Amino acid sequence: MNVWIQSGASTNHIYFRDLTTGTFQELTQFPYFTQQTYFASTYQGRDIYIPLYLPIDSALLGTAYQAGNPYNLVTNMTGTETCMAAVSSMWAEIQHFWPYFGHVDVNWSQTHLPLFNACIGARNEFEYKVNEQFSLLGDNHVWINYPEEIVPFKHYKLPFTLSYIDEKALVVNRTDFLSLQVELGDELISIDGQTIDYWLDYYKGRTLKAGLTEKEQSLNLLTRYTDSRLVNMVFRKSSGEEYGVTSATVHYKVTGPYKGQGVVPHYSELVRYHENGVAQLMAYNVTVNNLPDVKRLLEKASAIVIDFRHYPTSFQGWKQLFAWLLSTEAKSGTLDFRYQMMPDQTEKFDYTFRQTITPEGAGVNIPLVALSSRSSISQNEHALMFLQDANIPILGVPTAGINGDIVYSHKFGGYQQGGISYIYTGMSARQTNGEALIGVGVLPDMYAPRTAKSIENQEDNQLIQGISYLKKQL
Repeated sequence: MNVWIQSGASTNHIYFRDLTTGTFQELTQFPYFTQQTYFASTYQGRDIYIPLYLPIDSALLGTAYQAGNPYNLVTNMTGTETCMAAVSSMWAEIQHFWPYFGHVDVNWSQTHLPLFNACIGARNEFEYKVNEQFSLLGDNHVWINYPEEIVPFKHYKLPFTLSYIDEKALVVNRTDFLSLQVELGDELISIDGQTIDYWLDYYKGRTLKAGLTEKEQSLNLLTRYTDSRLVNMVFRKSSGEEYGVTSATVHYKVTGPYKGQGVVPHYSELVRYHENGVAQLMAYNVTVNNLPDVKRLLEKASAIVIDFRHYPTSFQGWKQLFAWLLSTEAKSGTLDFRYQMMPDQTEKFDYTFRQTITPEGAGVNIPLVALSSRSSISQNEHALMFLQDANIPILGVPTAGINGDIVYSHKFGGYQQGGISYIYTGMSARQTNGEALIGVGVLPDMYAPRTAKSIENQEDNQLIQGISYLKKQL
C-alpha cells in the first residue's frame, strides 16, 4: 500500500511530505498513520469518499493530464484564475496544516470566499483584502510577499522610523535627510492631513500582525512609499509645541545611517560593564566561537543583566551559554511536531516534547536578571522560557507571542516570478506552565516598557531598571 506521511504540505525546512510504502498492518502500527481507509465528505450536495491508502500499482491505472494550457491562462497573479488558484492553495495549506487552531478563535472556513473575491476586486485593494483574512490567525510569523505586478514595491521611505510608545507615534530613529527641527522622541500627530489615529484604524486588521506588533507594523507601513514625493506632517514636542514639516521620501539605498537607539537599543559588544561591577551580557551576540571570550569577560562580574531583547545570532551559542550560566536544569515550554493523517486536521498525531538544558557545572552563582522586549520573538521567546524555568526574573514587556519553526511556501514560482510567497508557523508551542503562547507572549516578572521620556533622553530605561534591580541583590 502507498500512504502519505506528512508533517507539512510539502517537504520544507524541518517539515516533510513523503509517500511511504508497506502493508496496511505494518503501517498502522505507527501512531502517525490513520486506522481509517478513507475520508468521507460532501461536494455540491453529493457524498464523496477519498481513499487514504492505495494499492501500490494504483497510480499506473490513471492517465496523466498532458493537455498543457489550452485556454491560454495567464500563469502569474495578474490572471484571475491563477490568482484564485493561488489564494485557494494558501487557504488550504493553513486549513490542513496550521497547528494553532486549538489556541486561536478563528472560523477559517469563512475566509475562503473573501480570498476569492479579492482576486476579482479592485487591484489596489487586493493586498489588504488578502491580509485581512490572514491577519485573523494572530500568527506574528505570517508574512506574504506579493508580486510587483499586483503590489508595487515600496522602495521609498520617510527619513525616520516610528514606534508606538505611551500610546503615541514617536520618532525613535532619524537620518540627516530629516529637518533638524524634528528630534528623537517627538510625536508624529498627522500625515498628509490625516491623524495617526486615522491611519492606525485604516491599517487595523490588515498588517498580518497582532497585538502591539500590529501598531508597530502600521507605523512602518505609514512611512513607506512607491515613489519620491513630498509629504506634509505635523509633529508635537514633549513640551506640547506643535510644528509642521514637509519632507521628501528617500530611496532606501541612499537613506543614510540612522541616528538613535530605536525602540529596542542594540549593542554590538558581547559584554559591557556598569556601576558596582554589574555586567550587561548581550546574549543575542553570543556564538559557539566567541563563548570562551564571553566567559573570560564575565570573570569579574558581580551580577549579570542578560540582554535578550533582539533575535539571537546563534541557537547553539545561547544554549551553551545558558548551560554555563545556570546551576539547575531548565526546560522549554512544550512543542508539538504534528503529523496530519486526515483532511481538515480531523485526525492527527502530535509528537510533544520539551527541550532541556543541563548545567555543565555549578553555574555563575551571582544575581541574574533577563531583559525582554516587544522585539523578542520565536527563538527569543524559546530562550527566555529556559531562564523563566530556572527562576531567573525577566524584566521588560510581553514578547511577540509566537514560537515554532516557520514554513516558507511559494505559488506559481513565488513573488519574484509573478507568483506569491508566504510564511506561517508550522509547529505549535506553549509556555512552561502549559498555557498558550500565541497572542500572549512570555510575560515579564517586572513590567518595564520603553517610555517617551527615555526615547527623548536617549536612555535605555529597561537596562537602567535591570541594573538597579541587581544592585539591590548585592
